[in-house]
Amino acid sequence: MSTATLPVLTKTPFSQSHTMSNRQYGTVKWYNDEQGFGFITSDFGGELILRHQSIADASSLKEGMKVSYEAIQGPILLMADQVQLEE
Repeated sequence: MSTATLPVLTKTPFSQSHTMSNRQYGTVKWYNDEQGFGFITSDFGGELILRHQSIADASSLKEGMKVSYEAIQGPILLMADQVQLEE
């Protein structure tokens, strides 16, 4: 039987887990529900394309709303994927 001690598991504080995530944050610059796309301005600068497929209730998006997302490379520009509204 080994005498080695097992590590103690602790919860990671939100601020640390938040920085380890691939999620990024930004603001809806504009969104056209009829056309099904718009743009997000990233908190780090730059813009991403926002597609209606990337958010569950796209019709609720309005200019100025804070969102989180995962950035993926599109054919030409970065695109926001798995978009969630932030409170």
